[in-house]
Amino acid sequence: MIDYDYRLTIDMGTKKPTYVPDDEYKGPLKNIFRIEGPNMSGKSTLMNLIAISAFGLKNKSVNKVLQKHLDDMVHDKSTELTFCVNIVDPVSGRAIRATRNSPDADILIEDSDDGKNFSPISDDSFSRKYNLIYDIPDNPIDRLADISHEISVIHQNCSSKLNSFQSTVDHLIYDISNGPDEELLKQYDYNFQKGDLVIVNKDANKDIKVGDKIFFYDNYKQTVSVNLGTVLEKETITKEESTFVVDGDHAVSSEYVIGTARTSKTYSKLGTILGILESRFGFLFMIIFPILILFIYEIYVVIKELKESKYDDEDEEPKKKSKKDKKEVVEQKEEIKEIKEEKDEE
Repeated sequence: MIDYDYRLTIDMGTKKPTYVPDDEYKGPLKNIFRIEGPNMSGKSTLMNLIAISAFGLKNKSVNKVLQKHLDDMVHDKSTELTFCVNIVDPVSGRAIRATRNSPDADILIEDSDDGKNFSPISDDSFSRKYNLIYDIPDNPIDRLADISHEISVIHQNCSSKLNSFQSTVDHLIYDISNGPDEELLKQYDYNFQKGDLVIVNKDANKDIKVGDKIFFYDNYKQTVSVNLGTVLEKETITKEESTFVVDGDHAVSSEYVIGTARTSKTYSKLGTILGILESRFGFLFMIIFPILILFIYEIYVVIKELKESKYDDEDEEPKKKSKKDKKEVVEQKEEIKEIKEEKDEE
């Protein structure tokens, strides 16, 4: 179902008409519908609005001439456009909503998986979840064959991805059914707790598969953090480079991937200790203070040794003086003895 409303004012110099949806096909419209009406009744405007609401301005598959028409509607100085478009799939409940509340405002495009909780979506994420086919050919009948072929190719790609996913699920079910339950549950259930120290091995791109849980660097809002996510898609760019789509609709380049959870080792509570050591006060009390105490103790030992050496020197002086006095007494006795002997000879 497609529900829409718009107000388009065009400055033609001499006049400035405003256009709104024609009452004949104002909406809501069914998923497949036909528009028939005279010129200037708003047929092209409606188609252009739907394309704009699906990032048609940034979609490289849209014809350049058509993209120029879309750009003129939004950015031309002679036009003033406000609109609201809601596209809802009645089967899945998934919805797309695009709004522009004033001619100078940016276009806000949001999507929802349940049709209730909407959140903004980027053009890259949109192109991964949806596909816009927008074309106004010179010969529409001949173009139908090309469009049918494009739809067939898209269908084949979706079928291939579903088959790959089914194969992965079947493989996991087989392993769990035929292997040791405890080891498999441990292998596929990762329960990381706050305070754990996790050591992750750097895995090669070829070893990372769809369904693996990977650690990766996330620089959301210019703040680098380490996140854990499940690989939903893998696109190989080169032999050394790949792009992974993880849950939460993150596109992660292989250069930001740290490794997989299945090749990691976890040490319970050791991360808390490491966190304390790395904190400012932990580093101060656990590292700086012990070093300071050791330094003060070494100074104390040196001072003590210097004092003991000084006392030893002071004790040694009297001993040296006593020896010197004894030597002088001996020498005097010898002199007296010699003088006495000389007198006896005379």
